[in-house]
Amino acid sequence: MIDFTVFNPATGHILWSGQCNDGDLGDQGGGGNAVMEGAHPYGSGWIEYVGIDEVPTFYDFPARPSEFHEWSYTAKAWEISSSQITAARAKKLFDLGLAYASSRDVPFAYSGNSLSSSDLAIDGIRCVVSQIENVGLMPDEWAGWRTTDGTRLAALGTLEGELARAKSILVSAESRRAKLLSLFWNHCDAIAALTTVSAIAAYDVTTGWPS
Repeated sequence: MIDFTVFNPATGHILWSGQCNDGDLGDQGGGGNAVMEGAHPYGSGWIEYVGIDEVPTFYDFPARPSEFHEWSYTAKAWEISSSQITAARAKKLFDLGLAYASSRDVPFAYSGNSLSSSDLAIDGIRCVVSQIENVGLMPDEWAGWRTTDGTRLAALGTLEGELARAKSILVSAESRRAKLLSLFWNHCDAIAALTTVSAIAAYDVTTGWPS
């Protein structure tokens, strides 16, 4: 048995490799493809004819600079197309979205206490404000605002005081959310301005977010 590699003679693109009987080596190409001795896996490199005898010779691909680089069999080099730059930017924006979502869930400080900033928690704050303003009552069985460590803020004793505090808490929460949105858009603008894959890959989407 003999190892062989089938390749496109015009480009050097390796198509497949395998084994065959010694006498069957010449039959492995076909369809305009060429064959050489030695097994070189698909995607491992390319073949060139070398010397006056045009000996098919295998070359390993150099290290791929990034997942977005594509091999040019014409230039014999890794290249970047505009579509790959777009793909790199899309991946970075996806990473940015994760950082933004994570920052939105970080608790916020209010009067020395830590309160949840989850979507459900902020919706709940709005519900309390609406309840007081539209019904004139605190929610049934109200026991005070709950902090992230499980303690409760002491009741203020008046409906007006509770409404003012609820609105103040909502302002603190939404001010933080507004700041996060501004930072998110600034990151989006910065990523959109980058024109190379290396710059896009190096861009840090985790900077600037408040703790």
